[in-house]
Amino acid sequence: MLSSRKILVLTACAALGLSAVAAEKPVKGKSTPKKATTAKKAATPTKKPVAKVPTATPAPARATPAPETPPAPETTPKPTRLTLPLPRGLESKGVVIPYTDPTGKKTMLFRIGTGTRLDDDRVKMRDLVIETYDEDGIKEMTITLPSSQMNLATRVIAGDRNVTVERNDFQLTGDTMEFNTETKQGWVKGNVKMIIHDFSEETGDTAPNTGKKGS
Repeated sequence: MLSSRKILVLTACAALGLSAVAAEKPVKGKSTPKKATTAKKAATPTKKPVAKVPTATPAPARATPAPETPPAPETTPKPTRLTLPLPRGLESKGVVIPYTDPTGKKTMLFRIGTGTRLDDDRVKMRDLVIETYDEDGIKEMTITLPSSQMNLATRVIAGDRNVTVERNDFQLTGDTMEFNTETKQGWVKGNVKMIIHDFSEETGDTAPNTGKKGS
């Protein structure tokens, strides 16, 4: 009887041990769930590609042009001072003064009825007659000025009454006149009249005389 009870106890202990082992052994084919990761890795920000700015190539330095030298201003030569051998403050009557160029050719002839030097530059004249001559010494023009004044520095004569300009082909009259003895040029103003001479007898042309009137 004792031996049978021992056998039963051993058998029961063996059965309990097998069930405990079976409980601890994992079932084949089933995966053990993984533990959740508690700490997540910080997301690394994606770096955007930075566009490269092209480096500007500096332009080659231009040579600074040298400043232009301004042209020298044109200077008009001053006229040669005219001389009149008249004493200051005294009237000189019947004065005849010829003028020549540097080569000795006669260019003008002054016939002064009465002349008075007012100062170093101004001469007052009455009944002045000026004769001008061309390069060949031939008389080209006669100017009559009953009342006039001359500036010896500028060589300009101003007539203020009944001026007359005569040439072989015309006669010009007016109230006032300015005449530059250096350039032999001038103007006439006020009641200007021109008479053109008739050369029909010399040329055989029977055309009538013509005249021109202006102011």
